[in-house]
Amino acid sequence: MKLDLTIPTQLHPYIAGVVTPMEFGRAALKRNLQGLTPEQLSATAPGFANSVATLAVHVAGYEIVCAHRILGTPMPDQLKAEFLRDQPQNPIPVATGETVESLTEKLDRSRAYLMNVLAALTPDDLDRTFEMGAERTATVRWLLGLIPYHQDEHLGQILLLKKLVTQ
Repeated sequence: MKLDLTIPTQLHPYIAGVVTPMEFGRAALKRNLQGLTPEQLSATAPGFANSVATLAVHVAGYEIVCAHRILGTPMPDQLKAEFLRDQPQNPIPVATGETVESLTEKLDRSRAYLMNVLAALTPDDLDRTFEMGAERTATVRWLLGLIPYHQDEHLGQILLLKKLVTQ
């Protein structure tokens, strides 16, 4: 299977360096969703709080949250509801009624949403700071570096869950 990654050439080199592992991770995530039934997607394994579907929606929603952090705007209510960001995130809200197709669509749409924001960033934007909670700030550069880590952490959980729910 050939993996074809297309990284927009107009991106700042730092952003392109972050987007490349994001694209590899998303391709792996989507590939590992293939063949799972809705029941397998929604199943949890003993000792696990989340399902494959829950984690996939969480990964997609996190990218939209990051896009809005970068923009400095609140996430629209419609997107909050669709990506389960309208509920407390600890524990992660449970995704229900998802299929491989619906999850793939959410992952693609959230990535396109984030990429539109990233394409508009200037070099100066990378060092812009924003609030990350009480008495804590972060830079756009720091947030971008966190996105592939977050995605891959949940990809690892998804791989393990897939193995457990398909046995």
